[in-house]
Amino acid sequence: MALNLQPPFINPVVPFSCMIKGGLQNGMSITVCGRVLPNADRFNVNLQQGSETVALHVNPRYASWLGPGYVVHNTRQYGKWGWEERKVETPFPKGQTFSLQILVTQASYKISANGKPFSEYKHRIAFSDVDRMCVVGKVELSLVSFHYAAPTHAALPGSLTVPYKTIIHGGLQPGKGIIIQGIISPQAKRVVFSLRHKAGIVLYYSPCFDKKLVVCNSCRNGKWDIEEHSQLMPFERGQAFQVTICCSPRNFEVFVNESDEPPAVQELRMVLIGRSEAGKSSIGNVILGREAFKERRTTESEIQTGRVEDRNISIIDTPGFFNTQLTDEEMREQMMKSLTLAHPGPHVFLLVIRLDRFIEDVVKIVKKIHEHFGKDAFRFTMVLFTGREAMSKREWIEFRLDRKTRELLSFCEEKCDVIIHKNKRDRKQIASLLENMDEVFIKKLKGCGDGGCAEVQEIT
Repeated sequence: MALNLQPPFINPVVPFSCMIKGGLQNGMSITVCGRVLPNADRFNVNLQQGSETVALHVNPRYASWLGPGYVVHNTRQYGKWGWEERKVETPFPKGQTFSLQILVTQASYKISANGKPFSEYKHRIAFSDVDRMCVVGKVELSLVSFHYAAPTHAALPGSLTVPYKTIIHGGLQPGKGIIIQGIISPQAKRVVFSLRHKAGIVLYYSPCFDKKLVVCNSCRNGKWDIEEHSQLMPFERGQAFQVTICCSPRNFEVFVNESDEPPAVQELRMVLIGRSEAGKSSIGNVILGREAFKERRTTESEIQTGRVEDRNISIIDTPGFFNTQLTDEEMREQMMKSLTLAHPGPHVFLLVIRLDRFIEDVVKIVKKIHEHFGKDAFRFTMVLFTGREAMSKREWIEFRLDRKTRELLSFCEEKCDVIIHKNKRDRKQIASLLENMDEVFIKKLKGCGDGGCAEVQEIT
């Protein structure tokens, strides 16, 4: 099986802190299982050197305006935090169980959540200096364990003989996790993992190598239920494996052998914002490639979906700021509705502004975004100007250098992209637009903090 560098901690109390015996090593993995409290605003999992230096800071945060929240990675040294790297669509929902694994490599920490690749964080401090792990915040822990995968088939100290059977002290309950590591025999025909109780088997999980499938089932009072088969075989003969079993209130979740690269995000949810008659509905139709929205003054938030560039796109159109047909309270309700329609949260706020109204819009628009979505919304905002065709090339250059233009970008923390839209029928421009939205959603949310200027692109 795997070498345990130190005994696991079962149901430890939070805040939790422990020394890492022998320090971190290349190839070592750390597993944390638990449950996020329903009222959580954040929690931290830190790998530290002493009490002041934090080599890896894994920090799920929960912002009400952005659905279930996001996750921050960072490093603290010499008494100061570095620039944040951010991931949205958190795999740690409030009130739910989770399994977090941190794999130490020479170049980075590879982080998986619930058995799936989540992120990679390159070392800013040598991992060999890390000697402590800490967990704080609104979270319950069921397991913290340290493992070092065996490089050969030879038995290691602490390895277990198969068939193996043991008692789970305290039984299973939501939030508990079981991690099994080992190497499949080169001649194996079948391997069985099972969780049992007095009346039978609650989980039977068996990869069958001759049939090239995985069988799942349960047995109660001598009677088997209907088998579930999966043609996806995550095990290989003669290869190492890791099985993580997470216990949730309704079922068992089984995760096997995380890969190195995280899957690409296949869905994009955007909320169109701006003042009335800015052309938000028209932009939504251009992106979707059809007349999905009626091009009129909108008084209610509305969602339209489609398949664009081989991905699912959800566009939420909103009433224009300063809409005289709506009271302030009705406007707030529609803005909240837009976030509900974008469940579990928008990836990007697309701020549509007509160039001929830009000067008067800057301060007013910024105040409205802050009022309805909070100041953090600017981190996820991308600006789309319309009306470029009415400008000469010289006027456009002067506009890009104008103080008001830079002022708007500064409100967006210099992390938004600006795209000038002209040719509505060119689908290549829509592909470019979506790529730039990905930059806002992925790269910019990592908190690059490079202090560079916002990128300005012109669609011709």
